[in-house]
Amino acid sequence: MRDLTRVYDNIAGCVLEFCSGVSLDTFHAKDLVQYVQERYPVAPNSPCRILQILKKEGKINYEVLSRSQSLYRMLSKEKEVE
Repeated sequence: MRDLTRVYDNIAGCVLEFCSGVSLDTFHAKDLVQYVQERYPVAPNSPCRILQILKKEGKINYEVLSRSQSLYRMLSKEKEVE
């Protein structure tokens, strides 16, 4: 848990920055991972874990369009988080 908190503190802002940049567009998990790893040395699954936490906190909203392709679409924060 301590490691997750440290990673969150380090990259949550970067993940939010990425999400605001994609607006309501689609993106693949690899795009998020690449964006974050260009700025911080983190494990490949860390950005996606932080993405999930940010959604649970209500800071972002997205939907998974294809799990097999790791394809996501950002939604407006006003749209109800499912």
